[in-house]
Amino acid sequence: MSPMSSDRPASTPRLLATAVGVAITGMSAGQLAQADQTEPLSLGTTTVTGDAVEGDYKVEQAQSSKYTAPLRDTPRSVTVVPQQVLKDTNSLNLQDALRTVPGITMGAGEGGNPTGDRPFIRGFDSQSSMYLDGVRDTGAQTREIFAVEAVEVVKGSDSAMGGRNSAGGSINLVSKKAHLGNSLDGGFTWGSDQTQRYTLDGNYQFNETSAGRLNLMSHDNNVAGRDAVNNDRWGMAASLAFGLGTPTRVFLDHYHMENDDLPDSGIPYSLNGGLPTSTRTSANPDEPTDGGDSSNFYGLKERDFSKGRADISTIAVEHDLTANLTVKNTLRHGSSMQDYLWSQPDDSQGNILNDQVFRRANQRVSNTSSTINQTELFGETVIAGFQNNFSFGVELGRENVDRSGYTLPGTSAGTCTPALVASG
Repeated sequence: MSPMSSDRPASTPRLLATAVGVAITGMSAGQLAQADQTEPLSLGTTTVTGDAVEGDYKVEQAQSSKYTAPLRDTPRSVTVVPQQVLKDTNSLNLQDALRTVPGITMGAGEGGNPTGDRPFIRGFDSQSSMYLDGVRDTGAQTREIFAVEAVEVVKGSDSAMGGRNSAGGSINLVSKKAHLGNSLDGGFTWGSDQTQRYTLDGNYQFNETSAGRLNLMSHDNNVAGRDAVNNDRWGMAASLAFGLGTPTRVFLDHYHMENDDLPDSGIPYSLNGGLPTSTRTSANPDEPTDGGDSSNFYGLKERDFSKGRADISTIAVEHDLTANLTVKNTLRHGSSMQDYLWSQPDDSQGNILNDQVFRRANQRVSNTSSTINQTELFGETVIAGFQNNFSFGVELGRENVDRSGYTLPGTSAGTCTPALVASG
């Protein structure tokens, strides 16, 4: 006998689901038809309140009067690092501040070049395209950020705005100036490797139209993972303002900073593959050697040094000829000193594989001074029914650079062991 079975159509569940779906759809359509016949719903007013975001990163206008329009209407690549970004990133110097700007790299004293700020904008050396409040800031120096309100970076050819040597762009530092109102701000930083930093920023209003501002900074730190290396600097910036809120305004500013560092000479590198001396040998490139610890200081602790000093004095006078026309004259005298002597370990004689290090002495003594006078006329007017903004200017300046060096005594041997050099 054959087994008996009863087959159910496979389409039954689908038909049931279809029927249910039709019923639901029909019910919804009926409800919608009834809703259309009633009066439209009237919703009450909803009010949303809140506080504005403090410390916005957005900057509408550059500080320099050479930019006659807001940044969004300026056909240039201009990046402004405002004060809030400097605080949020805890920027301590110009190099820290420029880390937030793409397209900029910093030189590191390659080939014995002078230490200090050496930015490359889009591949072009822009060390001589540094400005302070729109006036060229000459001389090689390490710029601090304690007296800076904002950093303006122009990427691309900037000769129309910055003049000579602006093929890659320019960097303008906006200094902190006296303003109406009283304020006091300070901070301190304690960290590893004996890091200590103290800052003070105070502004005091003398009367209805004048005020004074003082910024102080002290910084001292060693370097993590490196022996002997130390950075020590201090600075002050004073600003006086007269005639605030009147047609004629006068600003007197002075900036001073000194540093006394033991620069990091780095570690020696092998000619074979450009690797640190403590990683390879000629007999077996996969085995480490006793070439030295990465924390070793290969300079001379009792001889090597890097000292610098910068003084900048500025007198600026602004006068509103009319409500839409202003003339401004800025007179500045600045001087900077750079004095360093430090040992650079390398292997130009191929002695690393014999556990010896060749030292090259990099040294420089330079004094740079400049006197610059800049006059600007800027404003706005309507011509043929169109709004026009304009800026004219003339600049006269004189720069003097005095360079010298040290005469080092000769030695019978140009090499020494890593242990001897590291001991200083």
